[in-house]
Amino acid sequence: ASVMLIASKVITLRRGPATAEEIEGLVYTRERPKVDVRELMGRRLAILKGTWLQNTLLKTPEKPEFPFPENQITWFRRPSWWMIAYLVVVCYLLFVVLW
Repeated sequence: ASVMLIASKVITLRRGPATAEEIEGLVYTRERPKVDVRELMGRRLAILKGTWLQNTLLKTPEKPEFPFPENQITWFRRPSWWMIAYLVVVCYLLFVVLW
């Protein structure tokens, strides 16, 4: 971990901080990104211009957030319910049983 921190600092000192455009495709968000990440990556991979890798990247369709409509999921298959149940159990254990 410390090697990564040192490498990051050296790179930042050499070329400056990363711009918002450079970070765009690296950050996970639940909403759709404002720019087409495939287009952004295609420009970054200009060295691969015309190769099968760039063509595949640009032709890949975007996947939906869930592989099926959310209204067809039963309550026990929804990750949000499991997260809430987990938090309730952990809070109970921490603040009632162990405190």
